[in-house]
Amino acid sequence: MKNFFERNGIPVGPRKAIIGAVILVASVVFTFSPLLIAFLSTPPGGNMFSEGGDGGGSAIWLMFMTIPIGFAGTIVGLVITISGVTKTFSVKLASAEEPLEDRNRMQSHRGIALVCLAPVLFLVASIIMLITRQDYTLTADENNQLTRLIIMVVELIYSALVMRLVLKGNNKVISITAGIFLALLVIGFSLLNNLIAVGI
Repeated sequence: MKNFFERNGIPVGPRKAIIGAVILVASVVFTFSPLLIAFLSTPPGGNMFSEGGDGGGSAIWLMFMTIPIGFAGTIVGLVITISGVTKTFSVKLASAEEPLEDRNRMQSHRGIALVCLAPVLFLVASIIMLITRQDYTLTADENNQLTRLIIMVVELIYSALVMRLVLKGNNKVISITAGIFLALLVIGFSLLNNLIAVGI
C-alpha cells in the first residue's frame, strides 16, 4: 500500500484518511457479517430471521461477538479517518500566483480525504434510518421509503461533489478507485438501510 501511495503522490493526510476508512468499512462489514451469513444460508422463500429449517437466523447470534469487536474497530477507524481529513485540510491551498496544476492537485487531495469521510457520513445516515423508522407520524412503510429516498439523494449528491474534486488531480487510478469505493459504499449502505427498514 505504501508503494501505491508513493507512486500516486498521495501525502500523509490523505494516506491516514484512506487507512482509517479501510479499517472503518472492514469493521462495519465484520459487525453485520452474521446478517449476510443468515441471508445467504436461508433457502428461497424462507425467513432469514428464523432459526428453524426455513431460515439461517441462528447465525445472527454471532453478533454478540461481532458487535463489540466491530465497534472497537469502527472507533479506531473513525479516529484515524478524522485525523487524516483534519491534517489534509490544515494544509493551505496553493495561492493564485502558483501553478494551477498545484492547486488542482491539492484540491484532489482534499477530495480523496472527503471520499474517506463518506463511510462515516453514510454510517450516520444508517443510524438516522434506524431512529426515524420509529416515527409514528407516518405509517412504517411510508416513513421507511421517505427516509431511504432522502438518504440516497444526499449520498449521491455528496459522492458527485467529492468526485468533482478528485477528478481535478487528473489521476485516472485515483479517480477510478475513488469512484468504485463510493459506488460500493452507496450500494452497501442502501442494502443495510433496507435491512433496517424490514426490521433489524
